[in-house]
Amino acid sequence: MDKVEFKKGLEGLLDKWRDCRGFDSIVLDKIKLEEAEIGKLVCSMIVTPDICNIYSTLHGGAMATVVDVISSLAVLSMNKDATFKPSVSVEISVNYASAAKMNSKVYIYSSCYKEGKNLAFTETVLKNEKDEVICKGSHTKFILKPKL
Repeated sequence: MDKVEFKKGLEGLLDKWRDCRGFDSIVLDKIKLEEAEIGKLVCSMIVTPDICNIYSTLHGGAMATVVDVISSLAVLSMNKDATFKPSVSVEISVNYASAAKMNSKVYIYSSCYKEGKNLAFTETVLKNEKDEVICKGSHTKFILKPKL
């Protein structure tokens, strides 16, 4: 599978998540997958009013949701053949460094830096257009085994 097909497969998965219309879809609707390779993703999004706090900056809960869903996609990107391996969160942590103003563009860099037999470990960083860190997140996922 080449890079273009690989990226299209991940974009298709993002579209399926968006169609679920759950809590995550509020943030997922804004995310554009810019680059994808095995274990590494670059995405972008515009900070819209519906995901801002009373200070007109990106809400911390929205940032945590971005860390959650994009790092989960990074775990899924570890599979070259794009097979779906479901996983659940074990731990998630977000450190907030600065604000992202409404209508600004945010870049999301996520990587799965280790995938073991049962656990996957990720790091996700949100940055502004000046390449300044907005927040950093770590997320540990338990990889579910298919039932036979």
